[in-house]
Amino acid sequence: MTINYSATKNVLKIKPSGIEVPFQWPIAEVVVFDAILVVRIEPDPGAYFNENVFGVREDGSIAWVIEKRKHVYDDSPYTSIVAKDDNVKLFNWDGDELLVEPKSGKVISVGFGK
Repeated sequence: MTINYSATKNVLKIKPSGIEVPFQWPIAEVVVFDAILVVRIEPDPGAYFNENVFGVREDGSIAWVIEKRKHVYDDSPYTSIVAKDDNVKLFNWDGDELLVEPKSGKVISVGFGK
């Protein structure tokens, strides 16, 4: 079953239930998997919030937040997310490429893309 949603500014609305999930900053991207929405928010420049990718369940609860990692730059949020087979690939300002299992948020592999 695929989750239907809409995203307006910083609110993710799950349909048809109407459940709203607010985030601190605007929603930049959402990748849909069977039972989870992987959401990337866009923190304000200089906010130093690098854990900006979330897994959201159909009931609106947060399943996971991307794990805290050591970065080259203090301000290195994830800048894009894409579906990669049954997983999601995350890219950040440091050039890190993380392959993540979307249901658990577990990092499967780490690469470098710059």
